[in-house]
Amino acid sequence: MPTSLIDQLNTYSVPGGRYTYYPTHVNWKNNINYFQWWDSIKKDYDHSQGIDLYIHIPFCNSICTFCGCNIRVTKSYQDIIPYIDGLKKEWNFYQKLLGNNININTIYIGGGTPNFLNAQDLDQLIAYFTGMNSSQKTQISIELDPRYITREQLIVLKNHNVHTLSFGIQDLDSKVLTNVNREQQVGPILDVIQMAHEMEFPHLNIDLIYGLTHQTTKTFEETFKLLKSCQVNSFAIYPFAKVPWQNNSQKAFGEYKDFSRIEMNELFAFADNKLKEMHFEHIGMGHFAKSDSSLLNSFKNKKIKRNIMGFTEKKSNMLIGLGVSAFSSSPSGHIQNEKVLEPYLLTIQKEIAPIFKSHTITTEELYLAALFEKIICQNTFTKADRVKVKPEQEENFAIYLSRNFLEQKGDQYIITESGRYFLKNICQCWG
Repeated sequence: MPTSLIDQLNTYSVPGGRYTYYPTHVNWKNNINYFQWWDSIKKDYDHSQGIDLYIHIPFCNSICTFCGCNIRVTKSYQDIIPYIDGLKKEWNFYQKLLGNNININTIYIGGGTPNFLNAQDLDQLIAYFTGMNSSQKTQISIELDPRYITREQLIVLKNHNVHTLSFGIQDLDSKVLTNVNREQQVGPILDVIQMAHEMEFPHLNIDLIYGLTHQTTKTFEETFKLLKSCQVNSFAIYPFAKVPWQNNSQKAFGEYKDFSRIEMNELFAFADNKLKEMHFEHIGMGHFAKSDSSLLNSFKNKKIKRNIMGFTEKKSNMLIGLGVSAFSSSPSGHIQNEKVLEPYLLTIQKEIAPIFKSHTITTEELYLAALFEKIICQNTFTKADRVKVKPEQEENFAIYLSRNFLEQKGDQYIITESGRYFLKNICQCWG
């Protein structure tokens, strides 16, 4: 029986989605039009719970060829002005539906590169969405490209009481980065993280990618040595997602190495070990929280939540996404906005919801989505859930019990510490 993490990963890990929402995008039925979406928003909105707001900023200074996100590379800052106007117009649709005093529980600003916005426009954008909620405690998170952060931008974020800064470092090896058209200097990167720490932002996160050409455990070790001094609260370690059919820039690799599953597992297990040495604990799906962080405390007290942005300490039952390709979700359905910038802006001008793809959620799908979040966040499920395991997965379920990925305690099943590395496997027992 394999006992080390690397041996367990090689034996049991399976490919699959990250279960950030359900059903997965490929299984959406495209059965919601914009009138139905707006009707469902009015029906599902609960002011006491509020909403979570995602704002997508697609602009980047250059292409990182590993990236599978929806981005727009530009050197012209003028391109962003009509886009910000489009975000405001789209938000106005929801204000007409729900009233000006919408209870915004959380705001997540992602990209692209949100800090493509200069300090003044970043200030005005955040103020626009929080101005009517100044008496409420909206928790704000933002993704940042550490190569382009200025002190003035950090001051703006601090003045708006931004809770989480997520630094997209990805790697610090020059050969790895040059091959994916992303050049960055180690010194300035570490300096900006130190600056953010000294400004006392509540939560600092670092994103890394594994499975990039030229990465080895040796290069990864150097990256972790450099990051060891960073005083951050969490790390997220993501596998490189090869989607050239979805993103043409991924065809532009200088060199491309197709990592085997065993090689990918070796890199992840190595990163896991290094982060444990740095006193970070794996909480699931490649996310690691510092031993003294509020995120880990929330996880241990089973108060943690999860959405398309990752683990969070606050979550509503409704996510509204603004901007090109942004994702929205309510108890009634999912939608994704138009993925191309120009059609998105044109649709907004016509005062039509810019829906690219949609799905009406069935009762069974709503149950499964709640079950997967319970498994991933609370690490538990019940006997009543157990009986709904798919017949073809019964053998795998038995294996997970016998390998101590799961424990049965009365009417409850508990995912163990070892089992947190196999949350995808466990969720696949249902769907």
